[in-house]
Amino acid sequence: MAWNGGIGKDQISWIRKEIEEAEVHSEKVLIFCHFPVYPDGTHNLLNCNEMVNTVSGYLNVIAWFSGHYHAGNYARLRQIHFLTFEGMVETPDSNSFAIVKVFTDRLEVRGFGREKSRILNLESSLRFNR
Repeated sequence: MAWNGGIGKDQISWIRKEIEEAEVHSEKVLIFCHFPVYPDGTHNLLNCNEMVNTVSGYLNVIAWFSGHYHAGNYARLRQIHFLTFEGMVETPDSNSFAIVKVFTDRLEVRGFGREKSRILNLESSLRFNR
């Protein structure tokens, strides 16, 4: 039974417009959404495939950060890092979070509690302009 949320057509149009505006200014895009979209999972956004197809059509989208799936997850599709942060509700000390630092050539995720630290490298052609 499907019970997760979805992103409507007006919101998708807005997302496209924002990504395209960033593209005009040579800006990279990080997307933050409560629901994961990739890889496939039972906790994903209802129209996750549509959203993956939408954002992966733009080379300036480099990451989709999400929550909702408390076990966490990570996958990369093309140039996009899809990171689902682990939930804090199953953590013995009731604290799990991360700080993401943005660099020209990478995103550094410093995890706390059960969240893992990791480095998400950006392809040289997709690096941030500074």
